[in-house]
Amino acid sequence: MRTALVGALTWWLGAAAGGGVFALAACSAPSEHILPGPSTGARPVSAGGSATSSSGGSPASGGADAAGGGGTEPAACAAPTPDRCPVPSGGMLEGCVSMQDDPSNCGSCGAACEPQAACVAGKCGEPPQELTKSTKCGAVRIAVLGAQLFWTEPHAGRVRTMSVKGAGVSDIATAEANPGRIAVDESGVYWVDSGDGSSGSSKLMKAALPLGDAPVALRTAPATDPFVGVAVDSGKVYYGLGPEIHAISTDPSDLTDVVVGVSFARNDTMMPDGVPDGLSFHDGRVYWVVSDVGSVESDDLLPGPDHTARVGHSGQLWPNDLGFAGDYVYYAAFSSLYAAQTNTPAIAVASSPSDSELAAFAVTDTDGYFADQGGSISRHGLALPAAPDFQPTPSVSLVRDQGNVTSLVLDSARIYWASVDPTSGDCALRALAF
Repeated sequence: MRTALVGALTWWLGAAAGGGVFALAACSAPSEHILPGPSTGARPVSAGGSATSSSGGSPASGGADAAGGGGTEPAACAAPTPDRCPVPSGGMLEGCVSMQDDPSNCGSCGAACEPQAACVAGKCGEPPQELTKSTKCGAVRIAVLGAQLFWTEPHAGRVRTMSVKGAGVSDIATAEANPGRIAVDESGVYWVDSGDGSSGSSKLMKAALPLGDAPVALRTAPATDPFVGVAVDSGKVYYGLGPEIHAISTDPSDLTDVVVGVSFARNDTMMPDGVPDGLSFHDGRVYWVVSDVGSVESDDLLPGPDHTARVGHSGQLWPNDLGFAGDYVYYAAFSSLYAAQTNTPAIAVASSPSDSELAAFAVTDTDGYFADQGGSISRHGLALPAAPDFQPTPSVSLVRDQGNVTSLVLDSARIYWASVDPTSGDCALRALAF
């Protein structure tokens, strides 16, 4: 090997003397991340590992590197990419990689994982199952109940369903006006049509289960403000309109409509403001995100607001999803997943391995599953420490290259998500077992 390198160096020196200038790149230190993540690509280094001058001279040390090898020994790669592998189509070039998490060199050089599968601890994970594809979907929202998935396709104006196994896609509704948020219980599927901006074009819809009858409008927006969120529990549907959160019956014949909460984008003035989105129901209370300023608020189910203090607040917008485990409500801000309780500081319990902002998430009693804007989906344990200086432990990457993930839901066995092409709006629904 050393003979070949010396021959190559002799050729290169001759080329340099003839007027050509050729510089070999050295392995540079990688950018630091709080949490380790997938390699972003190999950094080329020379097979000899040391740079030379344009005149073809030896290094300043007099022609020998620190190891006395005359500049032919590779420079060491730095963490978190400590391993060296040949660069594809790179001739004699090699790159600094991590065989622990590089899907192109997983466990050994050239050992590539299947498309979309992640490399974790030097082993390839399973690739996701593609359940269905559709065209011109827009920002798909998903709900799951039992063995069925339900979702909206706002650009196509469709509300659809299929088995969690991926069979039997059917339309619940078509020609809807920008359907968005969706919720489901044993009695029906509920969604909001955001409308086209005209007065009365936004509607709160229900399709009764089992499917068969045509969907009905439970409420029609009185003006141009659209319905922005929906949640269902125990015979009640909760929706957001303006700064208010309303509760109505799941029975279309019952027209009772009660305001059970009001969002306050500025807590100091306690004046109703902000748009309540990401509605969710948990343990006798309704929760929502004030999407204008990035806060989580909550109220009991009695008529009128009770002015409960904010549960969490970031000052920035984030994915308008909420999750619950034990006594904590979970929300995302920037690249981290936070856990919070009323009147206590929020704790960052997980972060994107690539430091990308989170795009969607869901939690179980023990784990959080989240997608980031880099197209990766990860898992993180939700054990909460008592120490106030708690630092999140690394998350585990599950899949990669998922594009724009707009919604992520869980059942007892699998994760389901919508991957949307940001240019075409085409989408795919995929799944992965825990």
